[in-house]
Amino acid sequence: MPLCGSNKHVIPDNGDGHQSLDLMDGKLVKEDVFPCLSRGSDAFRVYLTSSELILQSVKDEQTIERFQLEDLFGCHTLKHAKKANEPGAYLCFYMYPKNKRSGILSSVKSRERTPLVFLVQKPGKSFKENLEFATKWKDETLKHLRSLFPVWLNYKPFKSSSGSVHTTHEEDTVGQNLSDSRNYLTTTPEFSVAISSYHLLQRRYLVILNPKSGQGKSISIYRDKVAPILQEAGIKAELFITERAGHANSFVSTANFHDLHGICTVGGDGLLFEVVNGLRSRPDGSQIAHIPVGVIAGGSGNGLARSLASYTGESSDYLKNPVLSTTLAVARGRVVQVNLTEVDLDEKRLFSFLSAGWGLLADIDVESEILRPIGEPRFTVWSLLRLMKLKTYRAQLSYIPCSHVSEKPVIREPIPETDVGDISARTSIEGDFISIYSSIQSYIGSDLIFAPKATANDGRIHLTFIRSNAGRACATQFLLALDKGTHTNINGVTYVAVKEFSLQSKGGIGGNLVIDGERVSAEKMIVRISPTPLNVFSM
Repeated sequence: MPLCGSNKHVIPDNGDGHQSLDLMDGKLVKEDVFPCLSRGSDAFRVYLTSSELILQSVKDEQTIERFQLEDLFGCHTLKHAKKANEPGAYLCFYMYPKNKRSGILSSVKSRERTPLVFLVQKPGKSFKENLEFATKWKDETLKHLRSLFPVWLNYKPFKSSSGSVHTTHEEDTVGQNLSDSRNYLTTTPEFSVAISSYHLLQRRYLVILNPKSGQGKSISIYRDKVAPILQEAGIKAELFITERAGHANSFVSTANFHDLHGICTVGGDGLLFEVVNGLRSRPDGSQIAHIPVGVIAGGSGNGLARSLASYTGESSDYLKNPVLSTTLAVARGRVVQVNLTEVDLDEKRLFSFLSAGWGLLADIDVESEILRPIGEPRFTVWSLLRLMKLKTYRAQLSYIPCSHVSEKPVIREPIPETDVGDISARTSIEGDFISIYSSIQSYIGSDLIFAPKATANDGRIHLTFIRSNAGRACATQFLLALDKGTHTNINGVTYVAVKEFSLQSKGGIGGNLVIDGERVSAEKMIVRISPTPLNVFSM
């Protein structure tokens, strides 16, 4: 019985009595009948098309499940770990379709792990023959999955003369140096069996973990939630656990990355900041800059991860389960480019993938560190405290607006003519400020949308500033509006998209000066868009 929708590519009745099936716009690749252990061992006719995996019940042909290949994150051929003499092989598809509603009345669906495990046991065939048959299905499936994400075929791992990534002794404690022989558990409400994988691990990632990120749960997050998904996706993960501030930076700046496909962090934006700057500071930095990085949300500040979810339409999944959402992005392996800035601090250069700021927001970010154990709510708590004791700082701000931006800067507060230069070129303002803050991504936190119009690689720095005479009322409205992205409409708040800006003060810029949430110091800071964007893993 064909499904509703397009009538193209209908599988006709082939004479064995089963009904025809509508393939929509796909092309039939393989078809067979297998018992499905994750569906109570019932037999299903399985269709592999160029875009879908379709299950049709043999018992009831009207029972049909359709899975998009783009929701497939891994495919393995397996054997039963406790039944060595069993001739049957197993074919397992790890699907993460959007089929779970966030609430009873909600229309929003989120991704849910759905393993499909089929028994491949042809009459009279040995285990080796059944395994070869299952492997053909696996290879054909992965071939068509790769066609949906061609970057898998085009991206080449970084090559070095010799050597490899070295991990710390702590890896043995965590027990996550994965290999293709590790036994693990595939579980659904109907099915639970220990299995061993014959799947060849195809990608190799370095995973860097900060055990103190967020609420200090990153090790358990990695062990219980991240590592299994990476293994299912065919990724060999080599784990490096940091022991101190700056450890990731020093390790990445000197490690030998041979045949490495990517670097992932489990933590917050601070850990990724170390990794990015470690990579860019290497003598071979221009060669190694293309290595993709991934961020798995395990910290109290996850601005880049939240922004990536927004860019790719995965916001609902991120908000429901940020660890799962960001791990799937890393597992997917799709590489996109995002804005990166070069930040000159006197004679020192750093790289920023998120934000640079000073004043109110910077004070909240740095000073709330003492509340790190409570997670992201720390920012809300400290915002109230900082508003009660509002500070102002004196410096000179100078910026060059983006020439390709058609709209003029939104300047809600009149500024004396002596303070403002030609708006089409460089503008300089000297005086007292409550806040100067910029971002090159849409979000600076999971619920703080700083630049609603930002896109991944738009080449813009989104700059806001508040002069001292705007007062506490303006600062309060500014903070309250950040979760909706309406803060640029507030009287007293100036917003402008720039390609470069600088901040300077003789004797040093007072207060907290931050880059991607990390405190720095300088007499002058210059922030400009980097000509080499950052490659990141994304959905």
